[in-house]
Amino acid sequence: MKEIDLLKKKIAREKSARKAAERILEERALQLYESNEKLRKLNIELEIKVEKRAKQLIKSEEKYRGIIENMELGLLEVDNDQMIIKAYKWFCDMTGYREDELIGKNAQTVFLSKTRHHTIISQEQTKRIKGQAGVYEIQIKHKQGHLIWVMISGCPVYDADGNVCGSMGIHYDITRQKKLQKALLEAKKVAENAQKAEQLFLAKMSHEIRTPLNAIIGMTHLLNATKPSEEQKDYLKILRDSSGILKLLISDILDFSKIQAGELEVQKSEFNLSILISRLLKAVQSQIDGKDIKVKSNIDPNLKNLIIGDELLLNQILINLLSNAVKFTKKGSIILNVVISSQSESEISVEFQICDTGRGIEKGKTDLIFQKFKQVSSTDKDKYNGTGLGLAITKQLVELQNGTIELTSKKNKGSTFSVFLNYEKGGLQTDEDDLIPNKYLEQKFNKQKILVVEDNYMNRKYILTLLSKWNLDYEVAVDGMEAIAITKTKKFDLIFMDISMPILNGYEATKKIRKISNPNQETTIIALSASAFVTKKEKAISIGMTDFLCKPFDPQSLFRLLVQYLNPQIENISSENKPQSNIFPLPINAQQIELLYGDNWSMAFEMFNIFLKNSLPSFEKFKRLADSENFVAVKNLAHKLAPNLAMVGLMKTQDRLLNLESMAHQPTDKEGIRKLIDEIINDLQLAKPIVEKCLIALQEQSKLTQTT
Repeated sequence: MKEIDLLKKKIAREKSARKAAERILEERALQLYESNEKLRKLNIELEIKVEKRAKQLIKSEEKYRGIIENMELGLLEVDNDQMIIKAYKWFCDMTGYREDELIGKNAQTVFLSKTRHHTIISQEQTKRIKGQAGVYEIQIKHKQGHLIWVMISGCPVYDADGNVCGSMGIHYDITRQKKLQKALLEAKKVAENAQKAEQLFLAKMSHEIRTPLNAIIGMTHLLNATKPSEEQKDYLKILRDSSGILKLLISDILDFSKIQAGELEVQKSEFNLSILISRLLKAVQSQIDGKDIKVKSNIDPNLKNLIIGDELLLNQILINLLSNAVKFTKKGSIILNVVISSQSESEISVEFQICDTGRGIEKGKTDLIFQKFKQVSSTDKDKYNGTGLGLAITKQLVELQNGTIELTSKKNKGSTFSVFLNYEKGGLQTDEDDLIPNKYLEQKFNKQKILVVEDNYMNRKYILTLLSKWNLDYEVAVDGMEAIAITKTKKFDLIFMDISMPILNGYEATKKIRKISNPNQETTIIALSASAFVTKKEKAISIGMTDFLCKPFDPQSLFRLLVQYLNPQIENISSENKPQSNIFPLPINAQQIELLYGDNWSMAFEMFNIFLKNSLPSFEKFKRLADSENFVAVKNLAHKLAPNLAMVGLMKTQDRLLNLESMAHQPTDKEGIRKLIDEIINDLQLAKPIVEKCLIALQEQSKLTQTT
């Protein structure tokens, strides 16, 4: 019984353990089931997300592919060996190929023709392998054989391991832009050639029109002096006014052309503004011609200094504005106000106001008058002559000096032009007139030593006479080599250096003087040249020259340079001998003679004598040189002799000679050169007896002056 009880208990324990195990298994199974369910749900969610993301990527790819395709950008994929992996639609349309025609082909072999283009692609491929992107332009071949320009933006393509496995190129067709760029370059070249042709035309027009126009103006004055009848006086007045308008037209066009071509530069010098204003008002008074107009000026009393700037440009600006005021004012007043806007120890800002009581301008049209070839239309019966260039030139002259110009105006009330310019301060003003040595001053220099380097005998004689008059010691060299030799042993206070000379020109001589050891390495060197081109002056300054003087020069220009660089003491001595311009008949320009010699009759006599003996025979060389087609020698001889003509007032012939120099520089019109030489020789044959008569008159005048 006991064993049975033990067995029953064992069975009961085993049954209980089995049930416990079954219960545990059931719980574990339930847990596994629940876990599997969760995993299943997670898998489902993940699959949904992956599918959704894939759809988004596909949609995004389609979107961006569509954008690129709509932007007409051709995509091309290649491997590291330039084998084409994929070619997109726009690339195929751009190049004329189908995609299946390109897959597996070498891109360089298919699309490149020029060796230099292979080099560019190889360089870009090296950058891709290094992981670098780049943008470049290149020509590729179309399937039909023609070339197209493309801009390529290339970037590397990476594999799953992060290694560069190829590159992607985005191609943009720029053939049209390249053609447009080429057309623009050609148009620019045409425009530049047109501008050069315009300048050449204007230069020739100046010579061909000014010459007969000057004769018309001159003969009008001569006829007016022959006691004409009242009817003839009216005719002569119309002739004089008409020729004056034509002369103004030509001058305006030529001035505007110079500004546009950049051949006009600001020349700074010290001048007396009060004297300039006084002279301007006198000139304007002569234009009033019977109108009931009062002209006056008001100058700021605080303006006590001379000013340093371009006197000629300021003179032209103010005379243009004052003449404009006279033109459009019937009665009332024209006032020139000069006001100091601001000043410091070294600089001064000046406002010039030109106020008139003329017809004025309608509101909204004030800007129009500063445009070239534009005039404000008039509704009344008055007609105003002019080119429409005067105020346009004035505005550009103001802006050339970094200034501004403004206009305020009311219809039938008047106008006020305001010009604002900045200047440097000079010395204190005096009541004396400008420094004009041959009329008003005798200069007391302290025997400073001057070296004159000049190969032209007549030019040498002219400058040496002036230097002697002003108590200056001088030495002479006839070429650059001689100048260098002299400067090695003697110290000079100033050197005048002609640019165009035989053996060694002025540029090279100056370089050597500045470079080699000598007492004159720092000496002031003034360039002398018959060319007024800005490039000549720029070159002279760049190689070491100090300043530039254009031939022919008047005594005042030379005197100012001497004052500027030698700082002499000035003593005023008045001159009673007045020039008698009636002894200089046409074609001699009496004003030029007066400007050069003033009352120094003996100097004028000597220069006329030198011209007849030394210069005039040299003109016969032109025909021989032209016949042998040695046009370089023609150019050089013309350059050398041109200032000599100005010394005796033969300005018309000088114009022809300067034109000959220009034509001989590029001798495309050889017959034209020969014809011009004939005209010059003919001019001189006609002028010779007149120059000889002037020589006799000058000799008599010189003797008369000496006896008195």
